[in-house]
Amino acid sequence: MICLILGGLVGSFFGFEAFVTIPEGEATDVVRIRNTGALHRLDFQIRCDDFNLTLYKNGAPKEYRSTLTILEGGKPVLQKDIIVNDPLRYRGINIFQSSYGQLPPEQVSRPAAPAPGPADSYTLSFTSKSSGMSYTRSVKVGMPVDIPEGLGQFLLVGYEANAVFRGMAVGAALKGLLTPPGGQAVEVLLPLKFANFDKMRGGAVVISVIGSPEMPGPAAKPAEPRYYTGLQVTRDPGVGLVYFGFVMMIAGCFVTFYLSHQQVCIVLERRQKTSRVILAGVTNRNKLAMQNVIEKIFGTMTKA
Repeated sequence: MICLILGGLVGSFFGFEAFVTIPEGEATDVVRIRNTGALHRLDFQIRCDDFNLTLYKNGAPKEYRSTLTILEGGKPVLQKDIIVNDPLRYRGINIFQSSYGQLPPEQVSRPAAPAPGPADSYTLSFTSKSSGMSYTRSVKVGMPVDIPEGLGQFLLVGYEANAVFRGMAVGAALKGLLTPPGGQAVEVLLPLKFANFDKMRGGAVVISVIGSPEMPGPAAKPAEPRYYTGLQVTRDPGVGLVYFGFVMMIAGCFVTFYLSHQQVCIVLERRQKTSRVILAGVTNRNKLAMQNVIEKIFGTMTKA
């Protein structure tokens, strides 16, 4: 327990927990302390060489991986791909994959397309789950359209350059309201780069974007986005003491619960021409086993 307490104190006074965001292709040696917000400079630089995002078929994030390089004096000394729960460790510093995001258009090195206005039209695909038929319609902001097969009505509300879904950045997206026949309106998010994103919503119809000012036609592909990686950077010099304390605690529990304290006593008494030997044993648990030990010793002494 003393080792655990000391380890916690050492980590609190001499360690830190910080975070940093690094765009692809850039490096930094400055992190921000989580609790205080103060800046802390590391003895080396962290460079994000690449960031890869893997998605499920429904568009939900499956895995995000960062390729990091440690720089000392401008020279690379260590490189590793990190994912969640598989950090990079260097000189007592732990670097965890924590989050990610897409850079806004003004931070992308290539020219960015202007954000579409309310008058811009979009080409949407409405797929009926019951019949499997797909219908293409051109929609504009604020102008509702009727969905074939009596599947309801769709109203395009607007465009968002950096949309967020359940805390995760999904990039540029359209927002709309889907009103099924005789039902309540449901808010629908349609990221431009995830064609099958609306499948995970459920319902009788699946909506996807197949054409927009940023996507001139079905065959056109949006520009490759540029991401930043969010890293958690920690240092805990007291972790060794904590581990040692846990090992000692487990060893103590093993001794307490699985080992018994035994004591064997032999008393010799002289009686005129003979002697009497008294053999006794004491234990704090498992007295039957101790009795067997005493009987074996007694048998050995009698044979001798």
